[in-house]
Amino acid sequence: MVSNILGKMVGIFLLYSYLNATANFNISLSNNDIYTTQGIKVTLVLKYDQNTPIIKTDFEELSAENFWIKPLDESKIIKKDNLFYKKFTYLVFAQNSGTLVIKPQIINIATRQAKTNQIIWSKLYTKSVYIKSKPLPDNLFIQGNYTIKSYIDKTSIKANQPINLTLKIKGKGNIDDIKPFELNLNEQLVFSSKPEIKTDYSNNIYKGEFTQKFSIVANKDFTIPSFSFKYFNIDTNLVEIIKTKPIKITVLNPTNTQENYYTKYLYTLFGFLFAFLTIFIYRYLKKLSSKRSLNIYKQIKNAKDDKQLYNTLLTYYNKNGKLKQVILKLEQNIYFDADNKINKKDILKLL
Repeated sequence: MVSNILGKMVGIFLLYSYLNATANFNISLSNNDIYTTQGIKVTLVLKYDQNTPIIKTDFEELSAENFWIKPLDESKIIKKDNLFYKKFTYLVFAQNSGTLVIKPQIINIATRQAKTNQIIWSKLYTKSVYIKSKPLPDNLFIQGNYTIKSYIDKTSIKANQPINLTLKIKGKGNIDDIKPFELNLNEQLVFSSKPEIKTDYSNNIYKGEFTQKFSIVANKDFTIPSFSFKYFNIDTNLVEIIKTKPIKITVLNPTNTQENYYTKYLYTLFGFLFAFLTIFIYRYLKKLSSKRSLNIYKQIKNAKDDKQLYNTLLTYYNKNGKLKQVILKLEQNIYFDADNKINKKDILKLL
């Protein structure tokens, strides 16, 4: 028995040594000298030759303190000449200044021993990489290069009717960190929506569009003031302030009846509150549903064996015909010693 254990240990050691000699896991950066909040591309590449007995890989996700991380892509295994490659790419934004480090990342590798056909899991590690992050001037937290504009649906309205205002900021940089704007008017009623931010990464540039909408109710002429936005221009290395132009609004048939004025304000207020409550309930239910889905995904991903996966999926037996087939295959594996291959990624796609 001791000799069998020693034999297995020697086999594992030899396999691990062979794996490290024929496979590697590397990390590279698009830039290592940046400003705080500036995004850089991180690429991890698993490379191994055609004789390496790798049958499966498992890389959870990039982990790095002091960085905001946005996954970009995970490639399929690609063969080039006599080598195989699998690539993982991320966009990371430094959240602090100083010398920051991305510690070694780990990928789990499943290999099969030639003599015993036993599957053995081992690990490959990247090296640590260091990034110099410089603070932005004037205690700023937004960098990039942007444009700003505001526009309205009409320049003249009837008394106590709403006017719709839209504010847009477009450009490249850490646009996700732009905070909502405030519109302070002394004699007008102002409602504002939560900003919507759309982003895109192409040609090694992270860019996007920030949109915030306002609704204004008034009973006399007024001017929408200029919006001001301050940031560090990454192209010119200068602090810049961009502004919108003030917009004059004409109110037709202005009313001086205070009671009528506030009554209409109240009706408008109740209308917006009702709309807000409806949206809130909808988003809450949607978020609750999303949390349940994420919980199922996590259980499936973390299932250690066919039995655990089978118990997780049983609730879908009569709900999804394709999942039912997967459940039946799992039953064959568990109770009838079958060897059906079950792919968790295919299960997640079905869900």
